[in-house]
Amino acid sequence: MNILFLTHRLPYAPNRGDRIRAYYLLREMSRFADVSLFSLVHDDEEASHIPDVRFARAVATSRVSRSRNMARGALRLLSDIPLTHSLLDAPDVDTKLTTLVASARPDVVFAFCSGMARFAMKAPLDTYPFVLDMVDVDSAKWAQLGRDARGPKGWIYRREERTLRTFEAAAVSRAAMSLVVNQRERDSLRAVAPVGDIVVVENGIDTDAFRPPTPPAEIPRVIFCGVLDYAPNEAGVLW
Repeated sequence: MNILFLTHRLPYAPNRGDRIRAYYLLREMSRFADVSLFSLVHDDEEASHIPDVRFARAVATSRVSRSRNMARGALRLLSDIPLTHSLLDAPDVDTKLTTLVASARPDVVFAFCSGMARFAMKAPLDTYPFVLDMVDVDSAKWAQLGRDARGPKGWIYRREERTLRTFEAAAVSRAAMSLVVNQRERDSLRAVAPVGDIVVVENGIDTDAFRPPTPPAEIPRVIFCGVLDYAPNEAGVLW
């Protein structure tokens, strides 16, 4: 079986939320299939880990130009194109995907996060069945940010919620199956996309690999590892 795995960040090192789940999915898929990986990369540090990616038979990447994509996103603000699609893009994506397909025709395309689903829905991949891992519902996050923000930022957030919601409905109806991390996200996605097969695949933890070497401390302490310029993380820490 051949799987083409699409992700918006290189799934290595598994050191942040948008890499950890992709890393372990890629590892598990490689146990029963030949997996080709296509990933966007965003900076030199991320690109330096391309040789470290394991479990994939082939790895192709495209470099994101932040300044180019920000300009394109600004020009599209009056359109119905989500900013996510402008920001998660690179000029040679189609060429790289065409080469990967030519080297190993996929039996299924696996799109990690809604930002990569659009590539599965257009040439050269639109003739293959695809599975969408939403992880969580992006439009719901933008809706929350839009309720909390004011001024131009709030308008942009609410626009992103509206345009992504429309795209998510189309992607879920097109996908053979869509995955989310818990029942709450499934309920949120079902409200967005009444048509489509939505399945919960929860995040887990390798309890043997991460077993503490010492007994629990007498005083309860919490270490939070996360990006703290991301509002949901900040809210979680304060909670």
